[in-house]
Amino acid sequence: MPDTIVQCANEADRRLLTLLEIKILESAEVAVHLVDCIKTGSCKNGEEQTIMTWILNNGSILFLHSEQLLTKTKSLSFIETTQGERKQASDVFDPRNKTFQALFETDFFPPPIYTNTQEMFQSLQRLGLKMVFGIEQCGQSEPITQRIKNILKEYDEEIDIFKELLQNAEDAGATTCKFLLDFRKHRDPPETLFDDGMALCSGPCLWIFNNELFSQEDWKNIVKVGSASKENKVEMIGTFGLGFNSVYHVSDIPSILSGNTLLILDPNVTHLEKHILSKGNPGIKLNPFQERLYKRFPGQFKSHEGIFDCDLSAQNSKKSYNGTLIKLPFRTLEEANKSEISSKVYDEERIQSFKNNLTDNSETHLLFLKKIKSLSLQIVPENASTPPRDDQIHTPLKISREFMTSVAVLNDTFPQEIKSTFRNTDIACNNIIDVSRAHIVKIIQEHSERSLTQYWLLYSCFGTQDSLQMFQKRTDQEHVISFPIGGVAVPLHREVKTKAWYPDESLIGQAFCFLPLSIETGLPVHVNGTFAVTSNRKSLWEKGVKSEWNKALLKDAVTSAYITTLLELKKMAQNGHIQNYSFYAFWPNTERVSKTFFPLVESFYSAVAQNGNGKSMDLFSNGHSWCSMDKAKFLNPKIEKNQAVGDIAMKVFLSLGTSCVVSLPTWVRDSFYYCGFKEMIKQKTINWPEFYSIVLKNLSAVDTHNRNLLVLNIPIQLLAMQNHFHSFSLRITLLM
Repeated sequence: MPDTIVQCANEADRRLLTLLEIKILESAEVAVHLVDCIKTGSCKNGEEQTIMTWILNNGSILFLHSEQLLTKTKSLSFIETTQGERKQASDVFDPRNKTFQALFETDFFPPPIYTNTQEMFQSLQRLGLKMVFGIEQCGQSEPITQRIKNILKEYDEEIDIFKELLQNAEDAGATTCKFLLDFRKHRDPPETLFDDGMALCSGPCLWIFNNELFSQEDWKNIVKVGSASKENKVEMIGTFGLGFNSVYHVSDIPSILSGNTLLILDPNVTHLEKHILSKGNPGIKLNPFQERLYKRFPGQFKSHEGIFDCDLSAQNSKKSYNGTLIKLPFRTLEEANKSEISSKVYDEERIQSFKNNLTDNSETHLLFLKKIKSLSLQIVPENASTPPRDDQIHTPLKISREFMTSVAVLNDTFPQEIKSTFRNTDIACNNIIDVSRAHIVKIIQEHSERSLTQYWLLYSCFGTQDSLQMFQKRTDQEHVISFPIGGVAVPLHREVKTKAWYPDESLIGQAFCFLPLSIETGLPVHVNGTFAVTSNRKSLWEKGVKSEWNKALLKDAVTSAYITTLLELKKMAQNGHIQNYSFYAFWPNTERVSKTFFPLVESFYSAVAQNGNGKSMDLFSNGHSWCSMDKAKFLNPKIEKNQAVGDIAMKVFLSLGTSCVVSLPTWVRDSFYYCGFKEMIKQKTINWPEFYSIVLKNLSAVDTHNRNLLVLNIPIQLLAMQNHFHSFSLRITLLM
């Protein structure tokens, strides 16, 4: 002890020092000074072991009373090896573990003098004594089997698993996501596995790869059950933790390898019972690149070898995996009998059905994603080698996405307040969407027996009105309100020889929240948005603040994207880049659109009718010129349908070059009526009297054939009107 500290020889000394108001040290305070003496090398031979034996034997009391003592002792190298090396408690292993006894020499354990009592072991554990080699317990930290079971009720198993894993890859920043069905059955001796229970999951499995690494935050979030761990990240589309749990539909023991970390989750605690001390934290985390671990448990790592370039052997000098590799062993009958999560067995027939859900329903998965450019499915047969050879791997599905061309969009609706909001949330605009350009996207889907190519005109933008205000005013509890984003995808065909574009009017529109939702909209286009969706992604919320958010998003961001896309189509038509395009081809039809998306329809027709945002919406066309509502005129449907003059009516107006007279289909007219613009449309409709008034004023400009047809088919009711008859007969007489 330092010279400044004296020892009380008896009770009389203690009382005297107390009267003199000299500080009397408690046991824990004495221990702190003793540890300092060890650190400075002030102890004589044998004194260090005596001190540490006392501290370890009384650790439960001493460490409780002094956090400083615990901290100092953790960093104290007091364990001396036979080679003279000094180690901290966290550098050595629990000598009671039989696996460690087989793996390590004496110098890897604390000396027997420090492990004589249970109290000493407990003290060493508090100081960091390694209870497992490269394996730490790590898992979802709450009673979760029932919780997961309830979550699974919300998800369609086969379809949703692919979407959720694709979504997680997108949020991680990956550019590719690959799935692999592995039908091999590994039969490694139980002693080569982490636990005998791991032999249950050594059969067919699904592998998922993406080319990004897990972050530290990802590792924390992935073990959270039933909470949306990305809810504060407006640039992310998923809910890491919540969506990932959909994997438990097919597997009881998912694992994730990324960088130098392998996480294995075992909610039922039926596969890793030896390593899971608490069922409230059911999983383990380890570094699989530790050579001793690899040699001790070779069977555990065998199935990984060669899967998407995975190499866990000692020959891998990088000691890290460049990407993220998820393994989902399909649930066997034996596992299902024990599982508290699901009793569904995945035999060969069900696995085949599972595969078909990806190959048959994935053509638009990449449409609205920003980062992922390719998706594939591969199959390794049961008789393949380990690692599998390239010629043993079959690829029944490949999907790729590429931008064919981009067009600059004049967007003056990106006000200062949006830029300010971006700065306040520390987000870069271009990291989410590109509001300055519309893109024609090509998606190629290659199957074993066929190939399908789709083309889409794609545009996305931010909300600038109600949805932006809701985002700016959101509270900490309103995580459902993400950044206001809306997008539209219009389907196109391309003529192979001429390279000309044609509209594809056969689409039954679907809603997306970056990935397709199980929601048909009734629109002739696909719409994307940061919608508030139910947890199973089957519907939009229709009550409360979530419903208000969806309505604001549809009326604001999605409508803006919709109209901007139509304006780009107009430019393509004017430039001759798109053929056979009717201006209304992709307009919403109120008779077909589902009720949930009526706010979009009403906002759309209101913007077209009243020049939304104060801009002229030149969205009407007579086939030669384009105009906005304030300059458009519409023929009465009775004129258009008249057998005698209907076909030539529009030709006459075109030849006269008068105002923009447009043919308005009945369903478009009815949609304007429904949205409150009946009187406006009526005022702009050319009826029989006005039609003949215009025609007869310009009769000399009409060719003889059409002139005769028009004159000979003047409706009787017009001739019966004296004023009109006199006017018509006078003009006809002058022209005869």
